[in-house]
Amino acid sequence: MKNDLRDMFKKVTLFDALLVAILYWTTNIFFRNYSLIVILGLLVAYSTFIFNGLLTQYVLSNKKDKYQLVNLLGFIVRVAIVCGIAIAIFNHNKFNVIAYMFGYSAQFVSLILYGLSKDTDN
Repeated sequence: MKNDLRDMFKKVTLFDALLVAILYWTTNIFFRNYSLIVILGLLVAYSTFIFNGLLTQYVLSNKKDKYQLVNLLGFIVRVAIVCGIAIAIFNHNKFNVIAYMFGYSAQFVSLILYGLSKDTDN
């Protein structure tokens, strides 16, 4: 299972790197003021994705009694980080939150591309 997780992280990292380049280029052309906020949203989504993958790996490999508590605490920490950054951005400029959410949601493109590449591997 560790090899599957490592493979998934490598492929999603590659797709995210390509996505960062594309998003930075396009937002720099059309919405220059929002390009770094979009990238921040994608980086936050990527880091919470990695954290969630590692936490899930830990919970599944260590079948202890407190796995539900660890999973719940991990969920709360991830949501608190994402929302805390969004609130800080909103307090600075309320329109930046839209760019942040766009960047955060762009992570799904990488996950879809990973799923499609995984499907073609079989």
